[in-house]
Amino acid sequence: MNSGFERGVPKVESLKLESLMMSGRTIPVLPDVVRARALARARATAATTATVAVPEPAVATHRRGLWVAVAASLALVFAAAGATAARRGWLPLQPEPLPAPSARP
Repeated sequence: MNSGFERGVPKVESLKLESLMMSGRTIPVLPDVVRARALARARATAATTATVAVPEPAVATHRRGLWVAVAASLALVFAAAGATAARRGWLPLQPEPLPAPSARP
């Protein structure tokens, strides 16, 4: 029934793909010098990354930063209070509108 197709792939393409996959699974034999060089490079990399010191976090010593933080927190408090007041309708009373110009004495 299949007539040369496996799961929608032609049989010829499937065989080529399978041979490519098999050739990729084998690890080529390398000379010992190449292996030793790669191992030495890996050990050197591991040794340098293990000795890297993590920098200390910077401590803010300026008073200006404190003032900026206080100002920002106050702005947030006033914004939250204003939003709450507007949401609940606690707005100041508005003055009565003036009468129309034709109704004035």
